[in-house]
Order: sequence, then structure tokens, then C-alpha cells
Amino acid sequence: MPRNVHKSAINALILGGGVPVYVNPGVDKTLGISLGMSVEGVKEAMAAHPDAKAVFVNNPTYYGVCGHLEAIVALAHKAGMKVLVDGPRHPLLLSRRAAAQCHGRRRRSLRR
Repeated sequence: MPRNVHKSAINALILGGGVPVYVNPGVDKTLGISLGMSVEGVKEAMAAHPDAKAVFVNNPTYYGVCGHLEAIVALAHKAGMKVLVDGPRHPLLLSRRAAAQCHGRRRRSLRR
């Protein structure tokens, strides 16, 4: 999970008995804002913690930055992991049709 998720996500994980593994998002040096998790960062975290059960992604971030969600989901599913996506800001960025497709994909990814 990225360090820039909402505190409630971290608290819920801990209260549920989980142990967070953080993937530090990069920072845009020009704007000074946090970016999303990189695919490479997720790969490294998965390799360092092969017993992890899920990947938590906030996409887009609170600054509206979208990461490579499709690649992260594919990587996690290939390793047999669940993917949890906090993406309440997606409808603000997408058309209604695209938002419906995105949310449909998100629901399907959680069922795997």
C-alpha cells in the first residue's frame, strides 16, 4: 500500500490483523506532489514479501495522479493476490461510460 493512503485504510488493515507493507510513491520534483505507486515499486515489495495477500492502491491519488493500475492489477493477480482499489475520485476524471467500465473492472478484479 502506498504511504499516501487515507489513515482509515491503514487503521482498518491493522485492526483486521494485517501488517502494512509500504510502497513509497515517487514525488514530482517540479510540483512537489506525491505520485502513484510505480509498477516497479510494487514488484519489489512483492518480491520482498512473498507471503503478502493483497495490494492496496489509491488511484487516482489525492492530487489526481493516476498510476498504472492495469499493470499493477495484472502483476498482483499473476501472483495470486487480491487487489483493493480506493478510487472515489475516478468519476471526476472520466466520462460516465468510462467510469462505469472502470468500476466494473474494479469489482471483477476483487472477485478473482
